[in-house]
Amino acid sequence: MNTLWNYYLNFSIKFRLCVLCTSYSLCILAAGYTAQFDAPLIKYGSTALFIVLGAAFGWVNIWSINRPIQRTIAYLQTMAGGDLSEEISILRKNEFSKMLMTLKELQNSMRTMIAGMQGTAAHLTSASNL
Repeated sequence: MNTLWNYYLNFSIKFRLCVLCTSYSLCILAAGYTAQFDAPLIKYGSTALFIVLGAAFGWVNIWSINRPIQRTIAYLQTMAGGDLSEEISILRKNEFSKMLMTLKELQNSMRTMIAGMQGTAAHLTSASNL
């Protein structure tokens, strides 16, 4: 199950939303089909089941989008506080991974710039002591 979940999370956001819309459409079609039955248990039970399934599909997609956004915000807050030492980990291969890769490149560039400034400051300090 974990492998299937990781496989799903590697898909692009567009594809995941397409799967969500297709799932909703199938639930609506199935609810319409079962509404033709006269038995109340089948009619109302299946409608309730399809509402729960639709909510589950929606929750999975919202969670799978919200979690990487929250991770990115946490990295940005850490960097905004001046701490560039935290390593940015990239877990998937989707749009959020591309965004985190770019953020990691920014972090490395900032580290290089700060190291260069520290080196220049040290050089100026030693030159002024002469």
